[in-house]
Amino acid sequence: MTTLHIASDANNAKATDNLESVGSGKTPAPSDLCSYCAKPAITACRGCVNAPAFDDNHPPKTFYCNSVCQKADWTKHNVTCKVLCVRKQVYRAGDVIQRVFYTYRERLFEIPITKVEKEHHRMYLYEGQYADNQFLVLFPHHLFSSEDDKNRALAYNACTDSTAFMHYLVKAFLEGICTSISEPTMNLPETPFRVYHVDEHRNYDTREYQHEVFCVTVNGGEMYAIDLSGIQYGWVETVVPWPQYLRSRLDGDPKRVAAIHPFGYSLYNARMLSRGFDDPLQPLASTMKQNLRYADYLAAGCWGFAEGEGEGPLGDSLKLPQAAFEEKRDKFVFFITEVLKRGKAGW
Repeated sequence: MTTLHIASDANNAKATDNLESVGSGKTPAPSDLCSYCAKPAITACRGCVNAPAFDDNHPPKTFYCNSVCQKADWTKHNVTCKVLCVRKQVYRAGDVIQRVFYTYRERLFEIPITKVEKEHHRMYLYEGQYADNQFLVLFPHHLFSSEDDKNRALAYNACTDSTAFMHYLVKAFLEGICTSISEPTMNLPETPFRVYHVDEHRNYDTREYQHEVFCVTVNGGEMYAIDLSGIQYGWVETVVPWPQYLRSRLDGDPKRVAAIHPFGYSLYNARMLSRGFDDPLQPLASTMKQNLRYADYLAAGCWGFAEGEGEGPLGDSLKLPQAAFEEKRDKFVFFITEVLKRGKAGW
């Protein structure tokens, strides 16, 4: 059973660990009635308060006068609460994994960009020359005027990287709350934004690439897309209910889903592909092998944070109160960033 969560203030410091206010925290709104006794209330169930909407269906807050009323109402509320708790965890997992993915891409960026142009809903990345036998480059932060534009470049043509090399993070954070995870491949319609690559000979890459995401079915039956590279197409939300994803990003056409692969398919393909390269100085071979090595560092980093640092299972952090979750999230992302910087799983 989850507990009430009330925000701290100078006169209520003793209750801070277990309670948090909703709204002003002082005066209940006329509609804020205890779910058990129907009296005005200012506290809501911590587990499901502020749970995101699913397919535009916004869940109401469940208010209680105090923990006595909450306990008395638990038999009635627990089924809904568990569904909403899992929903919050999926969105939080997407938040953490998205941050790590951008950090990962910065460390393993492969396009030597010398110039960036942006017009309307298009961005052009102009490629320079690679240094001898150096197929990974420093990411040029100075060329981007906004965080979104920087992330669009990091996500450009990297959807397979997201499903392959974020595999271990998805598993670590979602294990225990999912009944299935798959990796759909999709043919996209016209998108709100596009990023184009211009090579050193000024040839524009205008090819249409398939897009890949994670499709997650959680306990309770809700399905979500976790789209870590969608910002290149103008989509900023990482986690989207699957029905809404089909409508808003695939024009409501399920036939745009070209294939549905099992969880781990992209990572397996990357490993098999890397074994087929004989020339270590071939660009794709070099970057693929380095990506796989760093994916292993990520896996070891997940273990190192949970066990070596004594932080406990990563999925447990998704259940914390909001402020505590954000603190643990930032600590984890910093830890993983340091692991990637060192290029080894040392802690």
